[in-house]
Amino acid sequence: VASNAVTYTMTGAPSGMSMTTAGAVTWSTPLLGKYTVTFTAKDTVSGLSGSGIYTITIVNPPAPIVTAQAISGKVGTALSFTPQVTASNPVSYSMTGAPSGMSIAATGVVSWANPVLGNYTVTVVAKDNATGLSGQASFAVSITNPPAPSITAQTVTGTVGTAFSFTPTVTASNPVSYSLTSPPSGMSIASSGAITWASPVAGTYNVVVTAKDTKT
Repeated sequence: VASNAVTYTMTGAPSGMSMTTAGAVTWSTPLLGKYTVTFTAKDTVSGLSGSGIYTITIVNPPAPIVTAQAISGKVGTALSFTPQVTASNPVSYSMTGAPSGMSIAATGVVSWANPVLGNYTVTVVAKDNATGLSGQASFAVSITNPPAPSITAQTVTGTVGTAFSFTPTVTASNPVSYSLTSPPSGMSIASSGAITWASPVAGTYNVVVTAKDTKT
């Protein structure tokens, strides 16, 4: 406590530490270590001064924590996930053990446009940009095949001399290619799955429609 206005000075301050005329001490980018700084306040009227020695300790924040996860995906379906990371400062990301085609963005998002069947162990590393400390966790990534395409059987009727067309009901996870087994002459199936017969001939026919997953 001073009776008159004072001026402030400090000695032993680390690089980057500053003090305002009001006596506020700031340090925008503290460095790891222990510092002994002497602060002096001088009475502008009497010239008397008083000093105090402060021991300032700067410690590293905790290293980033990456939470391990089990990730599942399907062949033919793009995979994307974001690791859960707890960090005091911005971090940079990297991976080890990633299968071909898998990548991690600067934001931490992991993506794989064309997952391949199999089980993979991928390690995600998050490095604190300020301290250099890092944390990591392993991710068990399992890629399985989706269910095979399912086709609903139908009974289709037509009339001799009248062109007809029908489209089988197909449930599939990925695009499919179509083929016919034992079709009568002139019957065809398009890449869209539409079956056409321009000139139906009288009779009963058992036609097998096959839908093949183009990804698996």
